[in-house]
Amino acid sequence: MRSHGHCLRRRRSLHIAVAILGLAAACSRADDGADRGPPPRVNSETPVEDDSAQCKDRISPTTSVPASTRRRMKSAMIYSVVGSGSFWFISGKSERWRALVSAEPGHPGQYRGKFPVWIDRPGPVPKIEVELVANGRDAEAISGSASATPTLSGLPGPVPMSVAFPRPGCWTIRLTDGVEASQITVSAGL
Repeated sequence: MRSHGHCLRRRRSLHIAVAILGLAAACSRADDGADRGPPPRVNSETPVEDDSAQCKDRISPTTSVPASTRRRMKSAMIYSVVGSGSFWFISGKSERWRALVSAEPGHPGQYRGKFPVWIDRPGPVPKIEVELVANGRDAEAISGSASATPTLSGLPGPVPMSVAFPRPGCWTIRLTDGVEASQITVSAGL
């Protein structure tokens, strides 16, 4: 026959196990994808309405992603994109691209952003162009820089991309392979 203390220890262990399982279930429900929103969306460009206006970097995704691309993105839990063809900027839950930009620590007036992209073809990462949008006829051409390296899964798939903006302004980020291209407009430090 078991002692009363043994039963209390087993009951306490059972309560702790149930509490841990309940917490794990609650956490997994919070991240199980039920709240991920609609299937991937796309738009070929986020336009700047005119040179003198403040930068228009609102994310305007659409739903015209090809079915095969949408399935691959969905399997990677990507649901909101902007782009076309083989090149897609992953927008996540942000309303504006500027939400992905922060000041560069130790470098006043410089900014950096993380812009993940989806490359929907095998081969190398496309050329990445980062250009300041001209605000007037005499504006000098200023370029930012970007780096992107595919994950171990390779392409097609998601690619982390880091972009550096050397000064505040309205910028375009363009992915191109010379045949097709996708671009977005980003406000950095405005």
